[in-house]
Amino acid sequence: MAVRRGINHTQAKKRNLAYIKEIIYQNSPVSRGEIADMLTLTPATITNNVALLLESGLVHEIHSDDIPEDSSVGRRPIMLEFVAEAKYIIGVEISPRGIFLSICNVCAEIIHESKIDGDFVNYKKTLSGVAAFIEASIMQAGIPRDKIAGIGVSAPGFIDRDTGYIRYGFLPEWENKNMAKDLSELVKLEVCVDNNASVRAIAEGLLEKNRPATFAYLFVSKGIACPLMIQNSVLSRRVTGAGEIGHMVIDVHGKKCERCGNYGCLETFAGEDAIKNECAEAIAKKAGTILTKIAADPKNPTIKEITIAASEGDKVVNDILENAIQYLVIGLCNIVKFISPEMVVIDAYIMVLDQLRDKFIRYFKEYLSENKWNKVELIFKPFNEFGGSRGSAALAIKNFILDN
Repeated sequence: MAVRRGINHTQAKKRNLAYIKEIIYQNSPVSRGEIADMLTLTPATITNNVALLLESGLVHEIHSDDIPEDSSVGRRPIMLEFVAEAKYIIGVEISPRGIFLSICNVCAEIIHESKIDGDFVNYKKTLSGVAAFIEASIMQAGIPRDKIAGIGVSAPGFIDRDTGYIRYGFLPEWENKNMAKDLSELVKLEVCVDNNASVRAIAEGLLEKNRPATFAYLFVSKGIACPLMIQNSVLSRRVTGAGEIGHMVIDVHGKKCERCGNYGCLETFAGEDAIKNECAEAIAKKAGTILTKIAADPKNPTIKEITIAASEGDKVVNDILENAIQYLVIGLCNIVKFISPEMVVIDAYIMVLDQLRDKFIRYFKEYLSENKWNKVELIFKPFNEFGGSRGSAALAIKNFILDN
């Protein structure tokens, strides 16, 4: 039986301050009275904590223009909002596609973004390259170093979010490395690390308006993940791996998964590598796909080339993509039936075409009963190659600004 742990007075004060910061961050401009109503805290608690935030320079007061000065309602309420330039945040994604970096202010307004290729085989060499990339980007962005609150980093794999250890990564040589500690020693700044799908879900919950309390975030790349967000927190144990639906077995008679060793994983049907491999086979078999002409490397067509072929009516490619989408939806429907999220956000490059989104929606309705699918809102996220680094920045905002 799990033991419930209480919290002492100091912990309660810290938690209340974090709640107040989050309310201001997500609802600004907001008045003290509105914060008290949302959190059911006493006016004294709100006043004392807001005074701390004003003194720190993170938050400032503004006058609302919503109520005219001569209104019978009385004085305009004094509103609160974060000071955008009070702090700066750096977000980095390390992925098989390269190293992506975003620098933003505390309000997540982008100041600088850039990317480089990475040599991922050697862990130390890669991390040194990341550190140099960060230093160069700070110079290019022209931000004062003493105002950098911290760095958020994301990468594929199972990551211990409390310590920054990579328990299982996309390369064996990276496993059991403490990336947070190692990078922090190189750049002399605080660093937090999390899974690349989880940070995208965190950004969605923290930065996007009108997101429900509970939603799922379906992320499709080389791998497939579907983290669940509850009240701006990813449902996961300390080692982030919850939502790794790519290794959900869909067909026990399917292909062997090179990553986990099981047969018939969802990734072997609907991951980007599976799609690329099928298209490469179609090219090799001279199946009549226009990829033969447009693929720079016929043995390894890119997802961008594949979607271009689909947009031009390539039947072979469209059949491959439809099959992948069908399996992807089967996996998602299993999740929806189990947790009943109010919304599913779909982040996948293969969904850039309306025709593919329509197929996704059609299969979603087909595999769920009407009383299920009509209660789940599907949101297709526009593709952004800096989605991971922006998610990493959101992780750092949460860790070093809101929860700190």
